[in-house]
Amino acid sequence: MALRGAGVEFDTAKMKIRQTEASVQCREPQKPTPCDPYNSPCLFDLSQDPCEFNNLAFEFPDILNRLISNIKELNATALEPIRRYSYPEAAPQYWNNTWTNWKDHLDPEP
Repeated sequence: MALRGAGVEFDTAKMKIRQTEASVQCREPQKPTPCDPYNSPCLFDLSQDPCEFNNLAFEFPDILNRLISNIKELNATALEPIRRYSYPEAAPQYWNNTWTNWKDHLDPEP
């Protein structure tokens, strides 16, 4: 809806092709190794297991620990989010129900 409001039209045939290409075919393995993320971290090889049937966390603990460390480093640099409603003018209801760079526009939509 927001893209149409911006004058962008979709080619429905191309969109259906892209959706088909993006579809993932899941074949459950004979012996899946499931993950319970509430109890421990999970690790998957998405190129081989896009449906996340085989948890590799116990098989590759070094990779898992490196990824956890990377996430912690990134989280340490994260900033607190700005409250969106600090500026009532930014509310999506004024901008075709879309969060946008509202200060770039002079007149909001009614």
